[in-house]
Amino acid sequence: QYKEVTKEWETKRLKFEKELSSFDYWDNLGERLQSVAKECGYQAHPFANEELTESYRKYRTFTHGDPKQANLFFRKKTSSDSKDVDDDEPELEVGVIDFQWSGFGLAATDVAHFLMAAIHADRL
Repeated sequence: QYKEVTKEWETKRLKFEKELSSFDYWDNLGERLQSVAKECGYQAHPFANEELTESYRKYRTFTHGDPKQANLFFRKKTSSDSKDVDDDEPELEVGVIDFQWSGFGLAATDVAHFLMAAIHADRL
C-alpha cells in the first residue's frame, strides 16, 4: 500500500482542499507522504519487519487493528443490571466489534489510529 500513496492522494486531495490547500506542501503532499510511508509502516508495525521484531518484542500486545468510534458501543450499567452498581454513579460498559484486523502489534498503534479517526483534518 505504501507504493500507492501518491496516486491515492491525487484521487482524494480535493476532499481536503479547504483544510490543507493553504499550506506550502499541498501540491506535493502525496509524494512527501509516500517517501516516508514504508519507514512509518515499519515503525507502526515492527513485527512485519524481521530486523525490528526482536527489539520490539517486549511491546508486543494483542491489538484490535481498527479502533474507530463505529466499532465501539457504550452503555450505562443501571441498578437493574447489577446489584453492585451505585444508583448515583452508573458504570459505563464498553462493547467492541469488528475484529477482522486484530492480531499482535503495538498498543500505541491502536491508540494512534483511534485518535486520527476521531479528529477532523483541520484540527491536526
